[in-house]
Amino acid sequence: MASAQISETTRPAYLWSGSEWIPIGDGGGGGGEIFYQSASPSAPAVGTLWVDEDGTVEDDIAGITHNHDSQYLSISSASNTYLTINNASATYASIVDLNNIDLTSTINTASAAAYASASAYTNSASSSLVSYTNAQVSDGINTASAAAVTYLVNSAPSTLDTLNELATSLGNDVNFSTTVTNSLGSKLNISTASATYLTQSDAISTYLTQSSASTTYLSQSSASGLYLTTSNASSSYASILSPSFSGSANFANASVVGILDVAEVREVVVNNYFSTNVLTANYNDGAIHYIATAPNANFTISLTNVPTTTPKSITMSFLVTQGATGYIPTTFNLNGSSQTIRWVGGSAPTPTSSVGKIDIFNFTIILSTSTIVIASANLNI
Repeated sequence: MASAQISETTRPAYLWSGSEWIPIGDGGGGGGEIFYQSASPSAPAVGTLWVDEDGTVEDDIAGITHNHDSQYLSISSASNTYLTINNASATYASIVDLNNIDLTSTINTASAAAYASASAYTNSASSSLVSYTNAQVSDGINTASAAAVTYLVNSAPSTLDTLNELATSLGNDVNFSTTVTNSLGSKLNISTASATYLTQSDAISTYLTQSSASTTYLSQSSASGLYLTTSNASSSYASILSPSFSGSANFANASVVGILDVAEVREVVVNNYFSTNVLTANYNDGAIHYIATAPNANFTISLTNVPTTTPKSITMSFLVTQGATGYIPTTFNLNGSSQTIRWVGGSAPTPTSSVGKIDIFNFTIILSTSTIVIASANLNI
């Protein structure tokens, strides 16, 4: 295989003959020479290199000339047929530029209907133009995409111009139509309703509304908190006319108008005692007081909580157990006020002086324009 090289020192050119390097172009060493002329050298030596002045390269080895004009283009001929790098970059988009266009994102954004509308768009370039620049491709895609999106949105409000917002407004229900249909199917038919129910105007003319009733009538809960029902009243209260009682009936401050017929009367007896020769008797406890411990001197009876309504009469009895020496009440206080004791017969009785004997002192208190206390005694019981 033939090779060629150039020395870095003497700058001759060398051609490899297959067994040795033959210098050319320096005119010596038996090697060939380099000619730059229009006519080929006559009888060239082996290794001679001839460059035609028209730009073609001829090599004559062992007297054989090879003309390569028919195999290679000249620079001028090539420029008319092929693009230079500068011309190509100014006319065509590079692979990098095309890869930077996000066609997938743009296409996925538009719907089929949007693309159908966008298909009417035509490129503004001449129909005879067969090549498109990067700017033309980008403009075409951007224009089509913008038209597709505009067609899809179609002036929808900003809160309903995306598929996600539309889905949210429908409750993300993929069967929204079926849901609405089933819901409407469960509603009362208007003709059935009119045959069964009153209209609002008819009801208002015949029946009270809740607000109207509440301003005039008590609600059941309010009434039950204030009033007894008939059944509750009959089980808790006796009727006013000819009441009937069974068991133990308790009355507080009962008033009887007319004749009171009583078959049996039983009164409460209050066990009482002296405190420093004072016998305190609460009228509310009862009208009969029994004292088992004998007094050691004449004593005071202090009657409390006596009603002062006039004109009324009250009777109180005191059963006093006597000792070896008997004593009588000499002072009578009514609700803290001292009263004069008026003994029947005009004088105080003589008590029984005997251990264990009982003297009963009865007081009738007449409440009128003035208070009168009348006392009597049953001795030596």
